[in-house]
Amino acid sequence: YWDDNDPLDILVLSNYPVYPLTIVRARPIGVLHMMDNDEQDDKIIAVHAGDPRFSKYMDISDVPEHLTAEIKHFFETYKQLQNKKVKVLDIKNSVIARKLVLQGITNYKMKFEKKKKKKRQV
Repeated sequence: YWDDNDPLDILVLSNYPVYPLTIVRARPIGVLHMMDNDEQDDKIIAVHAGDPRFSKYMDISDVPEHLTAEIKHFFETYKQLQNKKVKVLDIKNSVIARKLVLQGITNYKMKFEKKKKKKRQV
């Protein structure tokens, strides 16, 4: 969960089909620092932990330059039809990505464990 009250966005690179609401073991390798309509909206880049094609990808620097450019281009253009401005500011490494994932887990627990405690007290 994140500061914008939305779940933390994670793009998982995989050769396997992944269906909505599927839980996938993933390894964070980088983060796109982005602005979406003048609000920070970071995207974690991860790889499917069980996919042999991505077994050597430990950091965003391991991703081929062209694939990194494709990912960046996708996120810079995916909201054009909605007339929303999106800008990729920077791409950071796996250390930063893991920190953001851990922060997202902490945010989630703080938000939803409080709700559970309130329900139990009623």
